[in-house]
Formats: sequence, C-alpha cells, structure tokens
Amino acid sequence: MSKKHFIELAACLKRTEPRNPDRHCQWALMRDAIADLCAADNPRFDRARWLAYIADQQATTDYSADCPACLRGRQHTQQEHEVALARVYAASRA
Repeated sequence: MSKKHFIELAACLKRTEPRNPDRHCQWALMRDAIADLCAADNPRFDRARWLAYIADQQATTDYSADCPACLRGRQHTQQEHEVALARVYAASRA
C-alpha cells in the first residue's frame, strides 16, 4: 500500500469513529488491527503519526528519559507523552 492508501484508510476511520462509548472499544480494536496490517505491509509506515491523524492530534517529537513510551522507543502522540509524564511525576511525589 502507498501513502495515499494509508491516508484514505485513516480518513475512513476518522469519519466512522462512534460517539457511543459502548461501540468505541470494538472500533478501536479494528483501528489497531488495520494499523498492524499497514505496518506489516510497509516498514516505513508511521503508526503514531497515523493514529494521531485519526485522533486529530500531533505525533510527538519530544523525548524524555522519564516517559516509559520514549524509553521503549515507541512512537506516541504528544497527548500520550504528557499523560505518561504526569503519571510518572505524580507517582514520584506520592
């Protein structure tokens, strides 16, 4: 698949994201399965950027030695990065 296919898949998922919380879990599982398929098809597929596009967020380019996702080398959104750091800092103060 090419970049235009990835963009179209993301746009379709973005349009069909359910507002009902009861259905969101199944949608998220499907979204993650499609992301796995895209990553298997193209080694240059940027999973974090793709997921961030669907969620209307920006993938993070920040790095922090305190962030568990950064330490594992996992790409993640800026929002996930900030939440992870907040949890680490809250746990260190407890």
